[in-house]
Amino acid sequence: MADVVVYGLVGGTHVLEDIGIDIRQGVTVVMPAAKAAMSKDLYRAINQKRILLIPRADGQPHPLRTPQVHDDILQQRCQFLELRNKQLEDENMQLRDALQLALRQQQQLDTIVAALGQLKVAPVTTSGVGSVSSELADGSAPTFIPENIRPKDASSRIDVVKKETDGADISGAVGALRRMRSGK
Repeated sequence: MADVVVYGLVGGTHVLEDIGIDIRQGVTVVMPAAKAAMSKDLYRAINQKRILLIPRADGQPHPLRTPQVHDDILQQRCQFLELRNKQLEDENMQLRDALQLALRQQQQLDTIVAALGQLKVAPVTTSGVGSVSSELADGSAPTFIPENIRPKDASSRIDVVKKETDGADISGAVGALRRMRSGK
């Protein structure tokens, strides 16, 4: 197997802990292909653009291994994603239906408001139903007044005081009203 050649791209030193190799910025490091093929850290560093993998002179691919994903884990992830996708599609359809209903209701309200705006106001008349006839409401006292509404010895008295002013202006009238209220 041929060796793997890498070049450090990041400032400082990048450490590949699983194989115990340090790669400084701007330095080319040659490592055995067997070690490189076993390193997950090397694969991650290359993918994160921290280390540049220098192509082989003979054009053959490097013996780096890609992380293996087990079929059962992949199936579980796919099933979960399919279930979640189905849930989101159902929720999306419910939200679209609710939005369509709200838009239809808004259109109906707009139509009603436009129709009400076009109506001309007409006087309202009542014809017998719910109205009071003039013979029942003639303005006289009611026929029954309970005894306990007003005591028999109660009386009411209103004092009227007549004052005259010269009427020259409003301020004279205001002053006379104030004197009358204060009792002077």
